[in-house]
Amino acid sequence: MRARIDPRSRAERATRLRIAVALLGACFASACGSCSDVRGPHAAQNESVSPAVPLGVPVPAEPTSQGADGTPRQLVATLERERVLANVSGMSVAIVRHGAVVWTSGFGLADREHGIRASPDTVYYLASVAKTVTAVALMQQYERTPRRFALDDDVGALGTLPFTIRNPRWPDTPVTYRQLMMHTSSIDDADIIDELTTPGDGTLAMGTFLAGYLVPGGAYFSERSWTRAAPGSTYSYSNAGATVLGFATERLAGVPFDAWCDAHIFAPLGMRRTSWRLSSIAPGDTAIGYEGEAGEFTPMPRYGQDAAYPSGALQSTARDMGAFLAAIARGGEYGGARILLPETVAQMRHVQPAVDGLEDDYGLIFYYEEWGGRRLFGHSGAYEGFTTEMWLDLSTDTGIVLLTNADSPDEDAMERIVSSLVASGARDWR
Repeated sequence: MRARIDPRSRAERATRLRIAVALLGACFASACGSCSDVRGPHAAQNESVSPAVPLGVPVPAEPTSQGADGTPRQLVATLERERVLANVSGMSVAIVRHGAVVWTSGFGLADREHGIRASPDTVYYLASVAKTVTAVALMQQYERTPRRFALDDDVGALGTLPFTIRNPRWPDTPVTYRQLMMHTSSIDDADIIDELTTPGDGTLAMGTFLAGYLVPGGAYFSERSWTRAAPGSTYSYSNAGATVLGFATERLAGVPFDAWCDAHIFAPLGMRRTSWRLSSIAPGDTAIGYEGEAGEFTPMPRYGQDAAYPSGALQSTARDMGAFLAAIARGGEYGGARILLPETVAQMRHVQPAVDGLEDDYGLIFYYEEWGGRRLFGHSGAYEGFTTEMWLDLSTDTGIVLLTNADSPDEDAMERIVSSLVASGARDWR
């Protein structure tokens, strides 16, 4: 099945990183004037409907933002060139610096059929980057007084869930919140998750799906619902496990999961174009997902809320996710609104104990990876026409959001795009 994350071979990445660093250094050392054709050598077959200039105009995300006018023209040229090399139709970006969104922009086409350009306010399907929002929503329940649960508590304790959550191979071993946020719960991803996902917003309730998927004898249960490993012993990336986090949030909050996020995350942060429901977004505001290589752009169906939606079905923009990332960078506060306490964010950043199969350092849903020689904290996503990235460089207090409507973009070019954004964001924007 298609996981809602962009899986990467870490061995291959190490080689690509060395290449990316060298190319990035060469690019920043060159003068912008030498990049007169910013589309790159494949422009003729890739971008017949696009002009040979960047299609996005840098837009400050807030009136007090600094740096939009001082952004190096070279960065814009680099992003446009690498977008084409990556075979990305459209992309939207945001840079966060010292907890503020300092720059946003759009490049290429969000909708090729109608000639709609990508902008900072274009709505993309976030795929697994959405799990970071699910983690925040759960940790908001964790903060409530009196404390409702501890991270190492059994998720099914105290009647939190209306069904028993146990790996049938390990009936005496509890599944905990920490395990779910580290993908060590032993919940597996069977093909039925994708089979139940249809274009638009689905109608199958999250709780109905989970009960049928996790409980032996359920309508969606199979041998693939659980791994053979004991809970807590082995890393195995799980969209179904992330869905349990969303359902537990719903049960603890006493309101639907999407409604909680609307009221306690999106509204406080001013994320006006963000929703778990595709029906809440104006059709003309959404990016169309594309698949294909070497200049091919085949439109994909547009997905919305489904039975496993907390694992990836969030619709949002670079500007909105920039505000969310800024809140994480600022210890849970942005624009006068606090969504988490600083000590809770610190817990989410803390590297958890390693287990078998875990190649990255994991926090709580968020994890650490090496990009362009930098250690970044965040999440990637990929699903049916979309590839997304959201990362913080904690050493420079810089963050980036990169949203694309590409199913399988060139990984080397995507590495260079992320590296370029992070390197530019680390400059003094004031």
